[in-house]
Parts: sequence; C-alpha cells; structure tokens
Amino acid sequence: MVQVIAVCYALFILAPSSRLLQMVLAASPLIRAELAVPLVMSMVWARSAREKKLAAMTGAAILFSGSWVSLGYTIMQTFYQTLTTC
Repeated sequence: MVQVIAVCYALFILAPSSRLLQMVLAASPLIRAELAVPLVMSMVWARSAREKKLAAMTGAAILFSGSWVSLGYTIMQTFYQTLTTC
C-alpha cells in the first residue's frame, strides 16, 4: 500500500492542484504514521514552489488525523474505565 501512496506523491509533484490526489495524500498517515512527514513536506513544497492554496488538503488532513486521534483516545478511555471497575 505504501508503494501505491508513493506513486500518488510522485503524481502530486506533477499535478498539485488535483483534488483527488490531495484527498488521497491527506489520508495517507492513516496507512502508516510515518507518511505524515512526506505529507507535510509535499504541502510545504506545493505552497512555496507552486504557490498553490491547499485548503482542501489541509482540512482533510486535519479531519482524518483528528478523527484517528479521537478514536484512539476513546478506546484508551474505555480500556482504562474497564480496568478501574474490575
């Protein structure tokens, strides 16, 4: 799956205004957490080199990452409550 995302990153270099690629790359840290680094690097590159506004990509990245963190917090909170009630 990471190899497919790598191709998407390469395509993003060629066409940074593609909304589909922006959404796929924004969701890439959900596949592997390490993909957050290339996501930030590609966003910085697109913003500085191509002067593209990436509001959709930024919003999607925050939405995907925020929901993942929220889910993890809920799971840990439920686990902790289960341990303390036993």
